[in-house]
Amino acid sequence: MELVDNWLKLNINAIFFSIIFAALAILFLPYNPIPILLISALMAIYFFGERLLLGLIIINFTTSLTEYVGDFRIYFNMIATISLTYLFLKKYGLDFKNYPKLPKEIIYFIIFLFISLFVSSSFSVYAMIGFISLVTMFLFFGICYIFYSLITDDKDIYVYIYSLCVAVFILAIRIFTDLIILGPEKFFMKAVLEDNSELAGSTGYTGFTIFFITIAFISVILFLGHIKKGISKTILISFLILNIVTLIFANSRAAIVSAFLSVGFLLLILKKALFLKIISFTILVFAILFFTVPEVEDTINAYIRIDSVNQRDVFWGSGVDVISDYPLLGVGPGVFYKYFYSYSPSSLSSFFDLDIWRFGKPSPHNLFLYYWAENGILGFVLSISLFVMFFYFGFKTISLAKHSSREYYILSVAITGLGIGLLFRAFFEVTGLLYYGYITTDLPFWIIFGVLMYIYQSLNRKNELQLKNGL
Repeated sequence: MELVDNWLKLNINAIFFSIIFAALAILFLPYNPIPILLISALMAIYFFGERLLLGLIIINFTTSLTEYVGDFRIYFNMIATISLTYLFLKKYGLDFKNYPKLPKEIIYFIIFLFISLFVSSSFSVYAMIGFISLVTMFLFFGICYIFYSLITDDKDIYVYIYSLCVAVFILAIRIFTDLIILGPEKFFMKAVLEDNSELAGSTGYTGFTIFFITIAFISVILFLGHIKKGISKTILISFLILNIVTLIFANSRAAIVSAFLSVGFLLLILKKALFLKIISFTILVFAILFFTVPEVEDTINAYIRIDSVNQRDVFWGSGVDVISDYPLLGVGPGVFYKYFYSYSPSSLSSFFDLDIWRFGKPSPHNLFLYYWAENGILGFVLSISLFVMFFYFGFKTISLAKHSSREYYILSVAITGLGIGLLFRAFFEVTGLLYYGYITTDLPFWIIFGVLMYIYQSLNRKNELQLKNGL
């Protein structure tokens, strides 16, 4: 009896909150599942702490929850933003001196970026759209800075990584739901051959960078060898396979190549012999199947869809045409689609009536053309500068970590490899980097950039301290 009494005293708060949450869950059960999800999340946060809250915020921001929760999406984002601000103020308050500092190169980049957006918006015919894009970009970078500032140790880094992995699992649900309902044959006919926009999971997710980002990070975790138990390693490998299948079904050829480039760079640096074996084996198997099994060749040709690749010439050409007419200041942030139809050929008018545009607006399908067309020559320079800056910190961090921290070394190699994949993808897509604060597609990149900055700053401080102490 005494043991029970002591246990009750130690756990009275947990018992109280559990009863309250259970009562609310029962109350809301006949009406709507959303409050139950919120109650469950609050219970989990209460028991497992603020890191779980941080992970849930990332999952909310990086998943397209609209198809699951409808109009409640805006409330979820409000709650997530308020919660993120709460975590930041709880940690740092209003003492600006204690706020984590960013490298001056990033500060300069952001300043010039906003100058470019402001100038281009001021001279745009659609100035209001431009200024709205500027405001959303400002809010987005504020959120990104908070995520960066909340990284205090290695545990936070892995909270971010695992949260992105969970987000991929949630995104995969819609894709596999379509697959199960339609069956493999009809699914591929609609998703691959017909580009049917009813399949949000295969049409609406093509702009998501998170799929190949998590593939690289799962590979990193396996490389680090933190997982000692066989079942945990099995789960990771299973999730890696699920992630790869999801990437293929997401119907983004650029993302698939980006994944190969990212993981290939990781293997090349860390396991060169393994990399060469995998490349040789893949090429050999691919060549044998491609030239001996006609069905394989047909399937590959259908998936690659050369005709749709050729359609990109229209988008690239429209971007070049807009640039030729507005080379200095561009047409304004976020308004390229207003000009696209005037510069595209009438022969493709039926293509422009497709419902796929509900998943995004027409663009030049090239980040560099896009930023030049919308923000002028300065926008073009800034889009290139983003990658120059990223690789500067990436390779510098690799150099700092190589002889001081194996864990940071592998992580920095993986993140730099992701930059290579993102650079390739930037020639075919405009989302995922600087899409005016579109948080679902852009946040994963800036989260990994924030992790890279944390590692760089930590190693740099350690290096400076050693030099100061004469070590």
